[in-house]
Amino acid sequence: MKRMTIIALIIVLSIVAIYIGSIFLHTFFYAHGYDKNSIAHRTIIGHRGGAGIGAENSLTCLKRGIATGADMIEIDLHQTVDGVVVVSHDPTVDRMTDGTGTIAQMTYREISRLHIVNKDGEPTSDHVATFEEVVELFAEERSKGSDVKLLVEIKYPYKNAYAGIEKRMLDIINAHEAENWIVVQSFADDVIEKVHELAPAIRVEKLLICKLPFLPLIVDGLRITRFSYEKYHYVASFNFYYRALNHQLIADIHKHGKEVKMWTTDGTDAPRMDVDGIITDRPDLWCKEKGKE
Repeated sequence: MKRMTIIALIIVLSIVAIYIGSIFLHTFFYAHGYDKNSIAHRTIIGHRGGAGIGAENSLTCLKRGIATGADMIEIDLHQTVDGVVVVSHDPTVDRMTDGTGTIAQMTYREISRLHIVNKDGEPTSDHVATFEEVVELFAEERSKGSDVKLLVEIKYPYKNAYAGIEKRMLDIINAHEAENWIVVQSFADDVIEKVHELAPAIRVEKLLICKLPFLPLIVDGLRITRFSYEKYHYVASFNFYYRALNHQLIADIHKHGKEVKMWTTDGTDAPRMDVDGIITDRPDLWCKEKGKE
């Protein structure tokens, strides 16, 4: 009996391994590498400003990302306890600054005193930027002739602490007349649904890790949720972890009139797929190959 149980367990685990492999192994067998022609019509997005060329999400890094010629720059948003929308990937300031604490439990005044650290852990002159500071930076660059756009990710709320973040973000966008050059994405359905409800003209995109083969389900962050094109009728693009994409899935999404972006790559030696946008830590490398730098 014990032997049969072990055999059954091995069979089940093997099936699970094959199933998971069917999600993530496709791209290892695809042709790799993009040249100027294959990049020409794709949107290049600097991930966290361009995390491979500066301290992620810092104003300095954002400026460097813009200078590469990237079509868009991606940032991440959290909210302080006193309702200030700030730019940070993590829900805490521990990794990227010389301080400690959870953003949702800190005031902006407390956070503003901290310095962002570089890859060696040394403090820089950068502080944690507010979303308004970033919008002002991009508005200034665009006033000088740049056509760079901003891709904004609202992070999962910390214990539901981000009440009102969508409206506060939209108020800043409206105040700077930035509706045409700011795009909003999130893993959280309730976030993008709220943004669409409050501002239907704002382009929203759905972040996810993967779609489960043969099932109408997707993994977005730590959740498995139902997927249908009808459910996400208001979404302009589905933005996948790049190893979870395959040619058939991309073709199906395109057939339904939606775009596809892949995250997060470094250099141009990435799986060659018919995606519409490439979110990368090294926008400098992609833009140089594209001929924009």
